[in-house]
Amino acid sequence: MRMEFRKLDGEETFPHKLLAESFDPKPGELLQFAKNSLNGFYEGDERVFWPKPKHISRAPEEVRIVNDEGDVLAKYTVSDLAKDTKKYLVGQKPE
Repeated sequence: MRMEFRKLDGEETFPHKLLAESFDPKPGELLQFAKNSLNGFYEGDERVFWPKPKHISRAPEEVRIVNDEGDVLAKYTVSDLAKDTKKYLVGQKPE
């Protein structure tokens, strides 16, 4: 199993991260793991969020957890982050 850090167009922003073979998540934990991973690249205030300074040009917009066969087991995007936090990404029009 691996975690992929990508732009929404599919461009990989960071090398994928292999997850330990002993990693045996319960249902729902994979999505939370992807969410926490993506959220770690961003900061914000009460209305908006933006990439942390050290990730400004390479912040992923999507985190995917993929099994060894290439099936996507969980995916979390900046759009999901915006919906969950009721904020919007700086530079994007709020919905």
